[in-house]
Amino acid sequence: MVVLLQIFVTRRTSRYRPLAIMAVGTLFYGLGVGSIAFATGFWGFLASIVIVTIGELMVIPTASTYTANQAPETMRGRYMSMLALTMGAGSLMGPLLGGFLNDTFSPSAIWYGGGAAGFLGAIIFFVLATRTKKQE
Repeated sequence: MVVLLQIFVTRRTSRYRPLAIMAVGTLFYGLGVGSIAFATGFWGFLASIVIVTIGELMVIPTASTYTANQAPETMRGRYMSMLALTMGAGSLMGPLLGGFLNDTFSPSAIWYGGGAAGFLGAIIFFVLATRTKKQE
C-alpha cells in the first residue's frame, strides 16, 4: 500500500498546511489503531491497517518536510536528528505502555491506549495548527 499510494497521497496533501495534515494523519492513526479493538476477523483487521497506513502516508513525509523547512540551513541535520530521536522514543515507549495496559487491564486495552494516544496527538497538532495560523 505504501509503495502504491505514496505519490498519490503526497500530491493530495501537499496543497494544505503541514500541521493540519499531520493532525488529520494522526487522527487516522488513532482511528485505525483504536478500531483494531473492535475488529472481528481478518477483514476488520485489514480495514484497520488500511486506515493506519493512510495516516502514516500523511504524517511521516509531511513531518520530515516540515522539519526540514523549519530548520535554519546550518542546523538542518540537528533538527532532522531530533525528529528521528522523538519518533524513536515513541517506538520505545509504545511497547512498554502497551505491555503495561495488557498486563494491568486486558489485551484489548493495548488498542484503546493506542487509539487514545493517536487522538491526543491529533488534538495537539490541531492546536499547533490553529496557533501558527493565527501568528501568520
